[in-house]
Amino acid sequence: MKNKTKIKPIKITCNNSEYLKLKSGFNKKFNIKDDKENRTHLKNRCLSVISQFLCGIDEFYTREKVIGEFCSKVEILLGIPTSNTTWSDFSRSKLFKFLESLNLDIDDDYYVFMYFLEITINEDFLFEIDKHQLVKKIAEVLKLSNANVMICKNDDTYEIYPLDVEFLNNKLVIDVLTWLDDYPKAKKTYLKAIKMKMTNNNYRNIIDELRLSLELLFKQIFCNEKSLENQYNNLGNYFKQNNIPTEISNMYINLINLYAKFNNNNVKHNDNVFKVELDYMIYLTGSFIRFILMLEKSKQAVMV
Repeated sequence: MKNKTKIKPIKITCNNSEYLKLKSGFNKKFNIKDDKENRTHLKNRCLSVISQFLCGIDEFYTREKVIGEFCSKVEILLGIPTSNTTWSDFSRSKLFKFLESLNLDIDDDYYVFMYFLEITINEDFLFEIDKHQLVKKIAEVLKLSNANVMICKNDDTYEIYPLDVEFLNNKLVIDVLTWLDDYPKAKKTYLKAIKMKMTNNNYRNIIDELRLSLELLFKQIFCNEKSLENQYNNLGNYFKQNNIPTEISNMYINLINLYAKFNNNNVKHNDNVFKVELDYMIYLTGSFIRFILMLEKSKQAVMV
């Protein structure tokens, strides 16, 4: 039995290509080490799920057009030689065969496959399928295959993040990313800070975005446009209405006050932040947000 020839992606030479920027930004997020068996299962399961969704489109003509356009666009994004040929079955397409040939024991190939997944779950051509169900199935496959990654939704965009980045594993980060779905402005800003933390060392901007995410959360909950420093009375009344002990209420508000002063003195009017302080501010912001969101969720609970 002949060994499969490994298909190498062709490097796109256009330096100004938006696709290159997207791929470069995506690859910076990953530092993943998994065993070979789980990686192989991951690839096979994901391809099976995507095949089922694509080939499940009812009308043959529409299916052929959607799958053909999908394959062509993703091949271009991955730097694979392509043509305008349309395929009526994803599992017989050139793109599928390329993905099937990837040796996921090699880091670069693992990135290529994860990049393909992120492109796929955001693909505009997939208008014929239930994207939410596709993403849900992919998330289940990632978990089942011990892929150690998570899918986050930011507005209408899904992004894949590695969970072996130490600070992402912390519940003060994961829970916040998940629970902020009902607070889109706060989530968008918080996610921006997290992405910046993973790709650069601009501590000042990261902490500024963290502060803004907390401020936007308070604005939505309290239905006003006040700055962080002008929410103390609202916070006090909020805690009182939720039967929070005075000691915890005062502790929370005093910490918010010091948090705002640190931002003003060391971030807004200065650039005097170190890495250890950055990590502390990420977790502290997460703690502030998580406590408020837990109170909001407790109000929605059905009492029996």
